[in-house]
Amino acid sequence: MAKTFIITGGSNGIGKETARIIASRHPEAKVIITGRSKETVNKACLNLQPLKNIEGYALELTDFASIKQFADVINTNVASGNWVLASIVHNAGMQLSSFERTAIGIEKTFHANHIGTFYLNKLILDALKKQVEDPSTPCRMIIVSSDTHDPKAKTGVPPPVFEDPRELTYIGREGFSKMTDSLLAYSSSKLCNVLYTYKLAQQLPAGLTVNAFNPSLVPGTGLTREHNIFIRGIASTILPLISSSLGGSTLARSCGGLADLMDSPTYDGVTAKYVDITQIKSSSDWSYDEHRQNLLWDLSEEIVTKHAG
Repeated sequence: MAKTFIITGGSNGIGKETARIIASRHPEAKVIITGRSKETVNKACLNLQPLKNIEGYALELTDFASIKQFADVINTNVASGNWVLASIVHNAGMQLSSFERTAIGIEKTFHANHIGTFYLNKLILDALKKQVEDPSTPCRMIIVSSDTHDPKAKTGVPPPVFEDPRELTYIGREGFSKMTDSLLAYSSSKLCNVLYTYKLAQQLPAGLTVNAFNPSLVPGTGLTREHNIFIRGIASTILPLISSSLGGSTLARSCGGLADLMDSPTYDGVTAKYVDITQIKSSSDWSYDEHRQNLLWDLSEEIVTKHAG
């Protein structure tokens, strides 16, 4: 039975290149990519030709209705046996240039980079658990994080904050200043990705795994698309020249590592790990803190219950 691979945020950068690798490795498989609009993802599918096994869907992670619509597609296809989901990569995310709230009033980076993924997984978990009851059809979940989640890492990005997870949301905290720095919001959301990975892993049955992935600093991924022309210019011209000195990687190397995490037998049964491109490593001290994991999980449940129903 042909496998299906899903990569959110597959219309550019790491997601798009990883989709190319997986589609080439598995010509018999179906590779699903998402973008923030149907127009964007359709353009990406055209750019990925002559590969014929890639399909695109719209997914906006700050819009609960959009998430529900895509989750319905997954659930319907998995339940019918049309898709045997081999892996799903939660890669979609953003890095903003200034503070923004979403329609429900929370900080946009936190919403897109964590809450959207939390809600999507919440909606599809039952279908995936049912699929993996058959030992021949395991599934891997991968959450793309970043080494910026680690206060000890020398990334050039402000280290995350996480004492009270509501610091990340601004819910009812007008004038609260700790998270007004967009880079601080980004690194904190990436910490959330790892905290969530480890908490989720505790709740999954055999055959369904989840790991966090660090692509490292990779020029040309489109992550700075929300920034002004000056920052985008630095990212496209200067960053490729200095990324190696900052511990960075290349698009080919990082996407190859992510593709391996999706399909290599090396990772059969591996769960609750932090994969740094090609190696399993320890993540930050904070990421293993069960108290922080529980606080984040409870707040995430509260937000989606209140606003998504």
